[in-house]
Amino acid sequence: MGEKVKTRKKEKIQGCEMLWRRLTALTGVRHQLNHNK
Repeated sequence: MGEKVKTRKKEKIQGCEMLWRRLTALTGVRHQLNHNK
């Protein structure tokens, strides 16, 4: 049981990191677009 919980936590953390990377990438692109205007 303990091992399963550990792997699940890792998966959750990885998912959050992916979401954050996507968010930061989107905001970065938006900033660049606004800057070019």
